Amino acid sequence: MICRKFEIELKKTMPDLLLDPDRAPAEARAHVEQCADCRGELAALEAAMSALDGWEGVEPSPFFDARMAARMREERSAPPAGWLARMRARLEMGSNRNLRPLVVGALALALMIGGGTYAGLEGFNSSPSVTPAAASPTVRDLQSLDENSQLFQQMDMLDQSDNGADTGSR
Repeated sequence: MICRKFEIELKKTMPDLLLDPDRAPAEARAHVEQCADCRGELAALEAAMSALDGWEGVEPSPFFDARMAARMREERSAPPAGWLARMRARLEMGSNRNLRPLVVGALALALMIGGGTYAGLEGFNSSPSVTPAAASPTVRDLQSLDENSQLFQQMDMLDQSDNGADTGSR
């Protein structure tokens, strides 16, 4: 027999079959009697229930309540912890679900700052709109004199040699 057809219905009626078989629908009882898989599942659940029925919990020590009450009095009388101590305790022992939005916000802020910085540096390095200031005519003349200083020195030497030749022949 194919159990897939009765799987959903049987899972709903399995507690009834386990605890009170007379309350379970007749169709479910007939299916469990015919299907070996479902019969095995019911037997496994019965074994688990009988194991739980036979289990005895550990008895606390007779002084547990007294020690717990003393510890509670100590905690109530202790001064309130500072912000840093509370955060440390929450990180060590508590659920971190409350910190997730804070961490996500911090990461988003870091990404925005980093992305903005990167975009700003990219625009700064490759901006063609910034042109150097035009040089004044005086500055251009001085630059020309610097570039041609060797030529001017040679011309001065020629002038001096011509002047020396002119004065010697007279």
